[in-house]
Amino acid sequence: IADNGDVFAKLQLAQRAFYGIDGFEQNEARAFQEFEQVANLALQAEARGRNQIIAANALTNLALMQISGSGTEKNYTKAKIALEKALSLANISATHSALGVMYFYGYGVENNYSLAFVYFQQAANLGSIDAMYNLAVLYKNGLGTEKNDTKSLIWILKAANNGQSQACNELLELYFKENNKNDLMPSCETIESLVKKQFEKYSLTNIVNHAFECYSKQEFECAFALFSESAIAGHKESQLNAAIIAKKFGLFNDSIEFLKMASMQNSDIADLELGYEFFMQSQLQSDFDENIDQNSNSNSNSNSNSN
Repeated sequence: IADNGDVFAKLQLAQRAFYGIDGFEQNEARAFQEFEQVANLALQAEARGRNQIIAANALTNLALMQISGSGTEKNYTKAKIALEKALSLANISATHSALGVMYFYGYGVENNYSLAFVYFQQAANLGSIDAMYNLAVLYKNGLGTEKNDTKSLIWILKAANNGQSQACNELLELYFKENNKNDLMPSCETIESLVKKQFEKYSLTNIVNHAFECYSKQEFECAFALFSESAIAGHKESQLNAAIIAKKFGLFNDSIEFLKMASMQNSDIADLELGYEFFMQSQLQSDFDENIDQNSNSNSNSNSNSN
Protein backbone atom coordinates (compact mmCIF):
# COMPACT_ATOMS: atom_id res chain seq x y z
CA ILE A 1 0.00 0.00 0.00
CA ALA A 2 2.85 2.39 0.90
CA ASP A 3 4.57 1.60 -2.42
CA ASN A 4 1.46 2.83 -4.19
CA GLY A 5 1.92 6.28 -2.65
CA ASP A 6 -0.56 6.05 0.23
CA VAL A 7 0.80 8.66 2.70
CA PHE A 8 -1.04 7.13 5.65
CA ALA A 9 0.62 3.75 5.02
CA LYS A 10 3.99 5.51 4.62
CA LEU A 11 3.46 7.22 7.97
CA GLN A 12 2.80 3.86 9.62
CA LEU A 13 5.99 2.39 8.12
CA ALA A 14 8.05 5.37 9.29
CA GLN A 15 6.74 4.95 12.83
CA ARG A 16 7.58 1.24 12.84
CA ALA A 17 11.09 1.95 11.57
CA PHE A 18 11.59 4.54 14.32
CA TYR A 19 10.46 2.34 17.22
CA GLY A 20 11.74 -0.95 15.82
CA ILE A 21 8.54 -2.68 16.84
CA ASP A 22 5.79 -4.81 15.35
CA GLY A 23 8.18 -6.86 13.23
CA PHE A 24 10.22 -3.94 11.87
CA GLU A 25 13.97 -3.47 12.33
CA GLN A 26 14.79 -0.24 14.15
CA ASN A 27 16.40 2.33 11.89
CA GLU A 28 16.08 5.87 13.20
CA ALA A 29 17.97 7.52 10.34
CA ARG A 30 15.68 5.86 7.81
CA ALA A 31 12.63 6.78 9.90
CA PHE A 32 13.68 10.45 9.89
CA GLN A 33 14.00 10.46 6.10
CA GLU A 34 10.62 8.75 5.72
CA PHE A 35 8.91 11.20 8.07
CA GLU A 36 10.32 14.04 5.94
CA GLN A 37 9.03 12.35 2.79
CA VAL A 38 5.58 11.79 4.32
CA ALA A 39 5.33 15.43 5.41
CA ASN A 40 6.29 16.70 1.95
CA LEU A 41 3.97 14.31 0.10
CA ALA A 42 1.04 15.07 2.39
CA LEU A 43 1.49 18.83 2.04
CA GLN A 44 1.59 18.54 -1.76
CA ALA A 45 -1.47 16.27 -1.98
CA GLU A 46 -4.86 17.51 -3.14
CA ALA A 47 -6.99 16.07 -0.28
CA ARG A 48 -6.00 18.84 2.08
CA GLY A 49 -8.08 17.97 5.13
CA ARG A 50 -7.00 14.35 5.39
CA ASN A 51 -3.39 14.97 4.44
CA GLN A 52 -2.94 17.97 6.73
CA ILE A 53 -3.44 15.63 9.69
CA ILE A 54 -0.91 13.18 8.26
CA ALA A 55 1.58 16.02 7.59
CA ALA A 56 1.12 17.32 11.15
CA ASN A 57 1.81 13.83 12.53
CA ALA A 58 4.95 13.49 10.42
CA LEU A 59 6.20 16.97 11.36
CA THR A 60 5.63 16.23 15.04
CA ASN A 61 7.64 13.02 14.78
CA LEU A 62 10.42 14.90 12.98
CA ALA A 63 10.48 17.48 15.77
CA LEU A 64 10.65 14.82 18.48
CA MET A 65 13.63 13.25 16.71
CA GLN A 66 15.31 16.65 16.40
CA ILE A 67 14.76 17.25 20.12
CA SER A 68 16.25 13.91 21.15
CA GLY A 69 18.87 13.63 18.41
CA SER A 70 17.43 10.32 17.21
CA GLY A 71 18.30 9.57 13.59
CA THR A 72 19.53 13.13 13.09
CA GLU A 73 21.47 15.86 14.89
CA LYS A 74 19.76 17.71 17.73
CA ASN A 75 18.27 20.93 16.48
CA TYR A 76 15.82 22.63 18.82
CA THR A 77 15.26 25.55 16.45
CA LYS A 78 14.13 23.30 13.59
CA ALA A 79 12.08 21.23 16.04
CA LYS A 80 10.16 24.29 17.23
CA ILE A 81 9.54 25.41 13.63
CA ALA A 82 8.24 21.93 12.73
CA LEU A 83 5.92 21.86 15.75
CA GLU A 84 4.53 25.31 15.02
CA LYS A 85 3.92 24.28 11.41
CA ALA A 86 2.19 21.12 12.64
CA LEU A 87 -0.08 23.18 14.92
CA SER A 88 -1.06 25.37 11.98
CA LEU A 89 -2.20 22.25 10.12
CA ALA A 90 -4.03 20.25 12.79
CA ASN A 91 -4.89 20.13 16.48
CA ILE A 92 -2.93 17.03 17.56
CA SER A 93 -2.24 16.07 21.16
CA ALA A 94 1.35 14.94 20.47
CA THR A 95 2.22 18.35 19.02
CA HIS A 96 0.97 20.22 22.09
CA SER A 97 2.71 17.71 24.34
CA ALA A 98 6.04 18.10 22.51
CA LEU A 99 5.89 21.89 22.86
CA GLY A 100 5.10 21.40 26.54
CA VAL A 101 8.26 19.31 26.89
CA MET A 102 10.35 22.00 25.14
CA TYR A 103 9.15 24.74 27.50
CA PHE A 104 9.31 22.52 30.58
CA TYR A 105 12.97 21.61 30.05
CA GLY A 106 13.99 24.78 28.19
CA TYR A 107 14.98 23.00 24.97
CA GLY A 108 15.99 25.82 22.61
CA VAL A 109 13.63 28.20 24.41
CA GLU A 110 13.61 29.94 27.76
CA ASN A 111 12.31 27.62 30.47
CA ASN A 112 8.66 28.50 31.02
CA TYR A 113 6.53 26.28 33.28
CA SER A 114 3.43 28.38 32.65
CA LEU A 115 3.59 27.75 28.89
CA ALA A 116 4.44 24.10 29.53
CA PHE A 117 1.30 23.87 31.68
CA VAL A 118 -0.83 25.39 28.89
CA TYR A 119 0.49 22.98 26.25
CA PHE A 120 0.22 19.93 28.53
CA GLN A 121 -3.35 20.90 29.40
CA GLN A 122 -4.28 21.20 25.72
CA ALA A 123 -2.64 17.84 24.99
CA ALA A 124 -4.37 16.18 27.96
CA ASN A 125 -7.75 17.51 26.87
CA LEU A 126 -7.07 15.94 23.46
CA GLY A 127 -6.41 12.57 25.08
CA SER A 128 -2.62 12.41 25.67
CA ILE A 129 -2.10 10.19 28.70
CA ASP A 130 1.51 11.34 29.12
CA ALA A 131 0.31 14.96 29.21
CA MET A 132 -2.26 13.96 31.84
CA TYR A 133 0.54 12.61 34.01
CA ASN A 134 2.71 15.70 33.35
CA LEU A 135 -0.17 17.92 34.48
CA ALA A 136 -0.36 15.91 37.69
CA VAL A 137 3.36 16.54 38.26
CA LEU A 138 2.96 20.29 37.66
CA TYR A 139 0.00 20.53 40.06
CA LYS A 140 1.82 18.45 42.65
CA ASN A 141 4.91 20.69 42.61
CA GLY A 142 3.20 24.03 41.89
CA LEU A 143 5.06 24.54 38.61
CA GLY A 144 3.36 26.86 36.13
CA THR A 145 0.25 26.82 38.26
CA GLU A 146 -0.76 26.87 41.92
CA LYS A 147 0.09 23.77 43.91
CA ASN A 148 -3.06 21.64 44.16
CA ASP A 149 -2.82 18.07 45.46
CA THR A 150 -6.47 17.34 44.67
CA LYS A 151 -6.12 18.34 40.99
CA SER A 152 -2.85 16.44 40.86
CA LEU A 153 -4.62 13.30 42.05
CA ILE A 154 -7.48 13.84 39.57
CA TRP A 155 -5.04 13.91 36.66
CA ILE A 156 -3.10 10.92 38.01
CA LEU A 157 -6.38 9.00 38.14
CA LYS A 158 -7.26 10.01 34.57
CA ALA A 159 -3.82 8.99 33.31
CA ALA A 160 -3.88 5.69 35.24
CA ASN A 161 -7.37 4.82 34.04
CA ASN A 162 -6.10 5.29 30.49
CA GLY A 163 -3.09 3.04 31.04
CA GLN A 164 -0.23 5.46 31.76
CA SER A 165 2.29 3.24 33.58
CA GLN A 166 3.96 5.96 35.70
CA ALA A 167 0.55 7.13 36.90
CA CYS A 168 -0.46 3.58 37.84
CA ASN A 169 2.70 3.08 39.88
CA GLU A 170 2.45 6.49 41.57
CA LEU A 171 -1.20 5.85 42.40
CA LEU A 172 -0.21 2.68 44.20
CA GLU A 173 2.49 4.55 46.15
CA LEU A 174 0.06 7.35 47.05
CA TYR A 175 -2.48 4.83 48.32
CA PHE A 176 -0.12 3.50 50.96
CA LYS A 177 1.48 6.89 51.66
CA GLU A 178 -1.84 8.66 52.23
CA ASN A 179 -3.35 5.60 53.90
CA ASN A 180 -6.42 6.13 51.68
CA LYS A 181 -7.45 9.34 53.48
CA ASN A 182 -8.40 11.20 50.30
CA ASP A 183 -12.01 10.64 49.23
CA LEU A 184 -10.92 10.59 45.59
CA MET A 185 -8.53 7.68 46.16
CA PRO A 186 -9.87 4.44 44.64
CA SER A 187 -9.74 1.13 46.49
CA CYS A 188 -6.57 -0.93 46.61
CA GLU A 189 -8.29 -3.58 44.46
CA THR A 190 -9.03 -0.99 41.76
CA ILE A 191 -5.42 0.22 41.74
CA GLU A 192 -4.10 -3.34 41.57
CA SER A 193 -6.41 -3.94 38.60
CA LEU A 194 -4.93 -0.91 36.81
CA VAL A 195 -1.38 -2.14 37.45
CA LYS A 196 -2.36 -5.62 36.24
CA LYS A 197 -3.52 -4.15 32.94
CA GLN A 198 0.02 -2.89 32.37
CA PHE A 199 1.30 -6.46 32.44
CA GLU A 200 -1.48 -7.54 30.07
CA LYS A 201 -0.23 -4.94 27.60
CA TYR A 202 2.95 -6.95 27.11
CA SER A 203 0.93 -9.97 25.98
CA LEU A 204 -0.98 -7.73 23.60
CA THR A 205 2.31 -6.43 22.22
CA ASN A 206 3.36 -9.99 21.39
CA ILE A 207 0.16 -10.48 19.40
CA VAL A 208 0.78 -7.25 17.48
CA ASN A 209 4.40 -8.25 16.78
CA HIS A 210 3.22 -11.57 15.40
CA ALA A 211 0.66 -9.77 13.24
CA PHE A 212 3.39 -7.67 11.64
CA GLU A 213 5.56 -10.73 11.09
CA CYS A 214 2.67 -12.35 9.21
CA TYR A 215 2.14 -9.18 7.20
CA SER A 216 5.82 -8.95 6.25
CA LYS A 217 5.60 -12.55 4.97
CA GLN A 218 2.47 -11.58 2.98
CA GLU A 219 0.38 -13.92 5.12
CA PHE A 220 -2.43 -11.38 5.05
CA GLU A 221 -5.20 -13.59 6.41
CA CYS A 222 -3.11 -14.41 9.49
CA ALA A 223 -2.15 -10.75 9.91
CA PHE A 224 -5.77 -9.66 9.62
CA ALA A 225 -6.90 -12.20 12.23
CA LEU A 226 -4.23 -11.08 14.71
CA PHE A 227 -4.75 -7.36 14.09
CA SER A 228 -8.47 -7.90 14.55
CA GLU A 229 -7.87 -9.66 17.86
CA SER A 230 -5.66 -6.91 19.23
CA ALA A 231 -7.99 -4.26 17.76
CA ILE A 232 -10.91 -5.67 19.71
CA ALA A 233 -8.68 -5.68 22.81
CA GLY A 234 -8.33 -1.92 22.37
CA HIS A 235 -4.98 -1.54 20.57
CA LYS A 236 -5.45 1.65 18.54
CA GLU A 237 -2.71 1.04 15.95
CA SER A 238 -4.08 -2.45 15.33
CA GLN A 239 -7.53 -0.97 14.77
CA LEU A 240 -6.08 1.24 12.04
CA ASN A 241 -4.07 -1.62 10.52
CA ALA A 242 -7.07 -3.98 10.60
CA ALA A 243 -9.07 -1.28 8.80
CA ILE A 244 -6.41 -1.03 6.07
CA ILE A 245 -6.28 -4.79 5.48
CA ALA A 246 -10.06 -5.13 5.62
CA LYS A 247 -10.33 -2.52 2.89
CA LYS A 248 -7.66 -4.37 0.89
CA PHE A 249 -9.81 -7.52 1.13
CA GLY A 250 -12.91 -5.61 0.06
CA LEU A 251 -14.46 -5.87 3.54
CA PHE A 252 -15.58 -2.26 3.59
CA ASN A 253 -18.08 -2.59 6.44
CA ASP A 254 -15.44 -4.22 8.64
CA SER A 255 -12.98 -1.50 7.69
CA ILE A 256 -15.46 1.17 8.78
CA GLU A 257 -16.06 -0.61 12.11
CA PHE A 258 -12.34 -0.76 12.91
CA LEU A 259 -11.97 2.93 12.02
CA LYS A 260 -14.86 3.72 14.37
CA MET A 261 -13.02 1.85 17.17
CA ALA A 262 -9.90 3.95 16.60
CA SER A 263 -11.96 7.11 16.35
CA MET A 264 -13.40 6.41 19.81
CA GLN A 265 -9.79 6.46 21.07
CA ASN A 266 -9.25 9.97 19.69
CA SER A 267 -7.46 8.92 16.51
CA ASP A 268 -7.34 11.94 14.19
CA ILE A 269 -6.35 9.68 11.31
CA ALA A 270 -9.39 7.44 11.87
CA ASP A 271 -11.69 10.48 12.01
CA LEU A 272 -10.42 11.71 8.67
CA GLU A 273 -10.49 8.27 7.07
CA LEU A 274 -14.11 7.88 8.17
CA GLY A 275 -14.96 11.29 6.78
CA TYR A 276 -13.25 10.42 3.51
CA GLU A 277 -15.06 7.05 3.23
CA PHE A 278 -18.46 8.57 3.95
CA PHE A 279 -17.75 11.33 1.43
CA MET A 280 -16.84 8.76 -1.23
CA GLN A 281 -19.95 6.72 -0.49
CA SER A 282 -22.07 9.85 -0.73
CA GLN A 283 -20.38 10.81 -4.01
CA LEU A 284 -20.97 7.34 -5.47
CA GLN A 285 -24.62 7.47 -4.48
CA SER A 286 -24.94 10.92 -6.03
CA ASP A 287 -23.33 9.72 -9.28
CA PHE A 288 -25.60 6.67 -9.28
CA ASP A 289 -28.72 8.77 -8.77
CA GLU A 290 -27.62 11.17 -11.51
CA ASN A 291 -27.06 8.26 -13.89
CA ILE A 292 -30.52 6.87 -13.10
CA ASP A 293 -32.07 10.28 -13.78
CA GLN A 294 -30.22 10.57 -17.09
CA ASN A 295 -31.33 7.10 -18.19
CA SER A 296 -34.89 7.87 -17.14
CA ASN A 297 -34.90 11.12 -19.12
CA SER A 298 -33.36 9.34 -22.10
CA ASN A 299 -36.07 6.66 -22.04
CA SER A 300 -38.78 9.30 -21.74
CA ASN A 301 -37.42 11.16 -24.77
CA SER A 302 -37.25 7.92 -26.75
CA ASN A 303 -40.86 7.12 -25.93
CA SER A 304 -41.94 10.63 -26.96
CA ASN A 305 -40.16 10.38 -30.29
CA SER A 306 -41.74 6.99 -30.92
CA ASN A 307 -45.18 8.44 -30.35
